[in-house]
Amino acid sequence: MSRNSLDSQPLGFFEYGFQGNHFEDYQNHFYQVDVWSQALLPHQDNRFHPSHQVYDDKQFLQSEIYCDFARPRGIRHSIGCLIHHENQLITELGFMRSQGQSHYSNEHICASNHYVPHIEQAMNMAERRQSLLAKCDQMTAVFDAHSSPSFLCSAKGVIHYQNPGGVEFLQHSGLFRGLEGQLWFRNTEHQLTYNRLLHEAVAFVDGKRPVTPKRSLLSYSGGAVWLIVKPWTWSSTGVWGLQENCGVVVSFEPCVSSTQPQPGWIVQLFGLTLAEAEICSGLCIGHTVDAIAKERAVSVTTVRQQIKSCLRKTGSSTQGQMIAKILLQLTH
Repeated sequence: MSRNSLDSQPLGFFEYGFQGNHFEDYQNHFYQVDVWSQALLPHQDNRFHPSHQVYDDKQFLQSEIYCDFARPRGIRHSIGCLIHHENQLITELGFMRSQGQSHYSNEHICASNHYVPHIEQAMNMAERRQSLLAKCDQMTAVFDAHSSPSFLCSAKGVIHYQNPGGVEFLQHSGLFRGLEGQLWFRNTEHQLTYNRLLHEAVAFVDGKRPVTPKRSLLSYSGGAVWLIVKPWTWSSTGVWGLQENCGVVVSFEPCVSSTQPQPGWIVQLFGLTLAEAEICSGLCIGHTVDAIAKERAVSVTTVRQQIKSCLRKTGSSTQGQMIAKILLQLTH
């Protein structure tokens, strides 16, 4: 059994060799009359002691714990050990014999004591694991509460965890291809941008880069978002001991401004014609080339020619890069 003190109710019984959870059924009362555990307290910790040596045997036969709990199950003799933990928890180990058997011999007790260090090690490992799981749960709760779609990834981009917003964004934004386990962008330029930021973040952790990487603006049919890749490290225990692992936190945040770039402002900033600026304005809010051509009552070929002129005047190699430049100026 485990408890916070010998005067407190056990946190739980762990039984082997009994049917029907014999002790578990009586734990609300068991600890109050447990003279056996009380008698163990003055004796050496982390060592097994026989019942007939720590408590008067004749008095034990008259005790409530024997009459109500031990005798109905045929229990007569036992050896017990108290293990005190750093967190004040007390664990009691007990082995029990039936009425027809003799007291535990010194040889049995000596053999049992050889297992105590191994039992302690197993329990300490379980406590550390429980503590780590609690910390992991706390980190997960903080991460899940983050409003922006976010992902914890390895140095190679493998997704270890994603918050609820990340799951939704990955499935419905239209930015990604349908591949599980990693962030694979539909747009090649977006993928190259992500790969660069991932490399820079990992290089920063390795000490090969003096500053953390900056964010990049991604424009797509659903609008525009900031792609932010930050370094992330975590510890794990392997065959070689404690190891530090490198990874990244990837998040997608909306642009500060959701205002559509005004054509007149684009004209002044980049020297475009008004028609060209109107086309750029439409592209920035996700309109397709076909939709722009239909709205302006011109052919798709005409719109494409005007976009080529816009690319040249804005110094952009792709349509996505041009939109990002315009939106970047808008957010500033």
